[in-house]
Parts: sequence; structure tokens; C-alpha cells
Amino acid sequence: PYTLRIDAVGKDTWHERPVAEGVWLRTKLASNLYGGAQTINVLRIDPKAPGLTVKPRRASGCQTTSTLGKAASAVAGVNGGFFSMVSGCPPVSLVKIDGTVHSIASTAHTAVGMSAQGSPLIAMVPGANPWAAAHQALGGGPNLVSSGVESISQEGFPWVYQRHPRTAAAIDAQGQLLLVTVVLAGALATASC
Repeated sequence: PYTLRIDAVGKDTWHERPVAEGVWLRTKLASNLYGGAQTINVLRIDPKAPGLTVKPRRASGCQTTSTLGKAASAVAGVNGGFFSMVSGCPPVSLVKIDGTVHSIASTAHTAVGMSAQGSPLIAMVPGANPWAAAHQALGGGPNLVSSGVESISQEGFPWVYQRHPRTAAAIDAQGQLLLVTVVLAGALATASC
């Protein structure tokens, strides 16, 4: 059995709802953000919630976020990491699942992860480094904010200042993990529940 839920989100106002114990989805349709309408989704995750696990899923090809989430019986998920669009979409950034490294970046990039104790982590990880502090990890970048202060580092990404769909991760002052997606309004949002 299930319950069908339909949420109406008004322009320029935040709408928040619980997804599961320890997981909330906050959504906003911004009518004019960086020169156009954008949909913003924020998953707020309390890593201390009982029974909650946060970890990357490795695709076995060019699978969508919703396909991977459904296969894992996930309550929520976002697209993340970098992959090659040729030869089956292999990851080209750090991917570490349950302490096992599945892919490693050749150059330094910011990554998000979870410690073995379940605490969220974000760090600049040197190239060819398995990031020992993280039990789960997904490489990304560039870093945008450090200790609440803007500190954009391009990390070799020439498109940093261009408008594209984005996924971001943050840790708030309460130690909760925030997974954020920003897409053009009307485009398929990547936060799924």
C-alpha cells in the first residue's frame, strides 16, 4: 500500500515536507535567479536518524538517478559525481562505497562523504587519494564555501560561472547534510523521492 502525495509549489516561496524519518525535502520555484526561472530542491538529512544510510550508488552504465534510487529502495537521491559520456559512462571522480574505492580522481577535487561513524564530511581530496577519513565518498567540485565564507575554487572546471543544472552538498551548523539541486524551471528536477 502507498499514499499518493501531490505538492503544489508557489513561485518564490519555500515548501518543505518530510520524506522519511530524518529526511526533509524543501522546494522553491525562483522566478528570477541568475537571469531565469530556476527550480531549487534541498534535501536536508539528519545523519543521526535511526536506520538512515547515506552513500553513493555506482551505476553499471548510463543509468538515471531515479533508476539507481529505485534499485536501492532509496527514499531520496540526487545526481552527483562526474562520469565520462563515452564507453558506458564510467566514473572519473572519487567513488567510495562501504570503504571500497571504485574510482579515484587523478587530480585534486572537493568531495562529499560520510565517516564510518555516520558523520558528513566535505574536503579537498588530493589526486589519486582514497580519502581515508571517508567510509562513503563521492568526488565533485568545485568548492564554493568554506566555514560560511565564499571561497570558489575552479578546480579545473572552466564552466564554474556558467548557468547549468547543478548539484551541491553542504553541512549545516547542526551537522545535517544538505543535498541541493538547481535546474531550469520546467526541466526535470533531479531531486527524487
